[in-house]
Amino acid sequence: MKLVKIDENQNRLEVGNRYDFLIEEMWNDARDLSKYPLLRCVDPNQDTYFNEIQITFVVEELKRLKDEISSKDSKSDIDNLVEFLTKIKMHEFAKFESD
Repeated sequence: MKLVKIDENQNRLEVGNRYDFLIEEMWNDARDLSKYPLLRCVDPNQDTYFNEIQITFVVEELKRLKDEISSKDSKSDIDNLVEFLTKIKMHEFAKFESD
């Protein structure tokens, strides 16, 4: 799953990293998904979009997730993901592209 910043016309503005770990972490059987109402909607089989308002809540959920996981690599990936998401402005979207 790759993250892409797009504009309202679907033009690619920036291509981010792959974030396959996010799906693995979110769908961990022990995870309480009710704490992640937006992140649990990221579908590995379809593209998922978040707007500027939703991204604020996605970032909060990512920070909670970071506190729950033990993998230093995943924590670093979350930091990179948050940094990418915070660059999304009005009329831009975060698009998680499925494979």
